[in-house]
Parts: sequence; structure tokens; C-alpha cells
Amino acid sequence: VCNRAKLSYILRNADIRPIDECIDVETYKPYATHDLRRKLCIPDNHKVVLNVCPTSNKRKGAQYYFDAIRLFTDEDITFIHIGCDTKKIDYPKKLIKVGYINDQATLSKYMALADVFVCTSTNDTMPNTCLEALASGTPIIGFDIAGIPFVADKKCGCFVETGNVRELAKAIMQQPRKNERMSEYCRQYALNRYSFDILYSKVMDIWRG
Repeated sequence: VCNRAKLSYILRNADIRPIDECIDVETYKPYATHDLRRKLCIPDNHKVVLNVCPTSNKRKGAQYYFDAIRLFTDEDITFIHIGCDTKKIDYPKKLIKVGYINDQATLSKYMALADVFVCTSTNDTMPNTCLEALASGTPIIGFDIAGIPFVADKKCGCFVETGNVRELAKAIMQQPRKNERMSEYCRQYALNRYSFDILYSKVMDIWRG
């Protein structure tokens, strides 16, 4: 995007640099999730997969997530969706349905609980839920479209063809359960890129010239 902007006659001599958004890395962080796991009755041997978005907002793509879930049979996986705001959708049977969560710390606990966060949006330039999941210590899977594949590197992000439900399900299946090393990597990646201190430093560098 920056290179395209520099092709403009007006902006060709301007100092244009990419700056990421920042998130609250003090609220979104790894948490102990034993109590939440027990509350949701998730078996200890299950991989946990999480998706967060309003189900009524089609561009957020929850239906792709639901269709991917239906491709699974007896695997040891628990699927969670946060943002169930309509009864007009045919929800999969293998799904823990959660409504809107207003408390950000609670939302971060769900993200920390997950072994992988699935982003099904089809047009976000910088999906904050992905950044928050990383800060909570959780890797992400998403569609290779718009700004989504640029929010993480290959160690903590996997991106598949947009709308390809089978590829999405395959990526979920191949994603291993999260270990402490992966959680720490995701957390550090978010701190190094999406914290307020990093944003402030980049803005000041531009201001100083």
C-alpha cells in the first residue's frame, strides 16, 4: 500500500511508512483457564477452536466457520463461537454457543483458552480480534484476503483461500494443541508489534523525521 501511495504525483516525495493499530495488551494476555474449561465442560484431551464475530454480520463470515465444523465427526475438538446474536442461523450441533461478551478480560480468557483462533472475515484491513488473540497467546487461522494475512507471521498465523471451507477445516485439523512455547511466541509477537509503546515509538520517529 505504501509503495502504491508513493506512485502518486502528490505523495511521491512524502515520508510514508506503515503503522499497525495498537491494542490493550494489559487486558489481552495469557490467563489461567482451568476454571473456564471446567465451566464449559471441555474434556482435558480436547483441542479448543474459537471464532468471535456477530453471526448476523455476513461479512464476518461465521457461516464459513460453521460449515467447516460440519466436516468434523468424532475428533477430539471443542468448537466455540462468541457472538451468537440471531436464531435465524442453523448452528452446528458440535458447537458451544456464547452471546456477546462485554467484559474484555473475560473475552481474553476465552482467547487464552483456545488452541487456535479462527478469523472468517472476508474484508477486514486489520481485524482487532486477531491481534487480541495473539496477545492472549493464541495462534490464528484466517482467510488470505485484505489485510488479514499481514497480521501475523508463519509461526503464529496460517491463511487459506478465501471461502474455501475444506481448506479451513484442514488447517484447523492440522493445527496442533498450543504449548507454552507457542503461547509465549504469540504473546511476544503481539507485544513487539501491537502494543501502545510500539505505536507511540513509530509515530514519534515519523514526527522527528
